[in-house]
Amino acid sequence: MEPPSAYTAAPSPKPSPPQSSDLVTVDPIGFGLRPGTGAHRLVTWATQYCELAGLSPCPGIADRAEPLCIERWDCHPALLVPFREGTAAFVSGGRFTVPVVYAVWLTENPMVAPAGGSRSLLVSYLLTVGVCPDEGGGYPRGPKCSA
Repeated sequence: MEPPSAYTAAPSPKPSPPQSSDLVTVDPIGFGLRPGTGAHRLVTWATQYCELAGLSPCPGIADRAEPLCIERWDCHPALLVPFREGTAAFVSGGRFTVPVVYAVWLTENPMVAPAGGSRSLLVSYLLTVGVCPDEGGGYPRGPKCSA
């Protein structure tokens, strides 16, 4: 048996597709922004973050944001916000002693299609860290919200 020629290329391994969690960005720094106090603190935080990050659209976040609950039993408020560049969750309170922005910065494309899109992928990821959709009045329930 002859050794392989120096000019024979070994087959290249195919890169594996990214795991869903690989597509989630975690930003605990967030331009040094912190949510303030009061009813509109999360919207203000999300708007400031949007402007500093150069996202769009920044106006109207209050109208398109979806409420989230940190910890199923206490439902500390958080927000899920769609942007043209992807979807972000603004999380602070409860088990999150430091404000964190979780995001999938991909528009709807084939990389996020298996997860149902960037929003669905982010919501699924958030469930793993104890953040659930607020299904009305700060009372998240259902089999997907176990945190």
